[in-house]
Amino acid sequence: MLNIIGWIVVMFFALGWTLGMTKPYYATTINLRIVTWWWIAIGMVFFTKISVFHLFYLMPIAAILSLLGIAFPAIILTIVYCGLLYGVYYFLNA
Repeated sequence: MLNIIGWIVVMFFALGWTLGMTKPYYATTINLRIVTWWWIAIGMVFFTKISVFHLFYLMPIAAILSLLGIAFPAIILTIVYCGLLYGVYYFLNA
C-alpha cells in the first residue's frame, strides 16, 4: 500500500512538471534538465525494482544539481547524477 502511495506522489510531481513544460514560460533549460533526470530516475527505480521511496531524495537532488547548470556544463552534471543513481543501485545490491 505504501509503495502505491509513493508512486502516486512521484507521478504527481513528474507528470505535473512534464505537462508544465508545454507552456513556453516554464520550458527553460533548467526545468527540462530536471524533468529529464526525474524520468531517468523513475525508469531506473521501475526497472531495477528498488524502493520508490529512494526517489524522494533523488528527485530533489536532481533539482539542486540542475541549478548548478548555471556554473557547470550540463554533461558534467548529467554524469554526476547518473553516477549517483548507479551508486544507489550498487550499494543497495551489495
